[in-house]
Amino acid sequence: HWDDDDIFNASRLRTQVEPLSRGTADMTLLDHRLTYAMGDDELYASSSAPSWGPHFGTLVYRRAIVRNSVNFPDTSSAEDYGFAQRAVLAGAELLVLDSAPDAARPPLFVCVRHGSNTWEWDATTQRRKLAAHGARVGVARLAEADRAFAARMRDSGVLQALSSRRAAAPAPNKYIDPSVD
Repeated sequence: HWDDDDIFNASRLRTQVEPLSRGTADMTLLDHRLTYAMGDDELYASSSAPSWGPHFGTLVYRRAIVRNSVNFPDTSSAEDYGFAQRAVLAGAELLVLDSAPDAARPPLFVCVRHGSNTWEWDATTQRRKLAAHGARVGVARLAEADRAFAARMRDSGVLQALSSRRAAAPAPNKYIDPSVD
């Protein structure tokens, strides 16, 4: 399970599957330590705690959880959070892992803000929120290939087009799942 617009290191799945294969967890998530504002080419690290908490777009879980009738809620946002909550209530052991254990290497996970995210913030709100709860760190923490991709997205106008498209046709919210607290 992943958010397809975020950055993931090639060793992410191995890292998250290991606790499942050892039997120490039924579900793993990575903590949300870093957020990349792609349009501004700025990387922020959580400043209020080691992380902003677990990021539910990084779920890895045993197939048995779904076989035991734990399903994703029928909603257009926070479905991953709802699934994890249902799994824990059904007895699943959840483990949150460090997404950036070594500052000398690219992190396992970076949340990307690009102007067309499901959780929409305009550019001003995004800058305010990240500055209030994060500290700017060098984009050199990102892999070169990820930095090059982001530069192509900025330079080609794709980010602006995505943002305009989202504004013209926002994603509908089916409903908020009442089981999610």
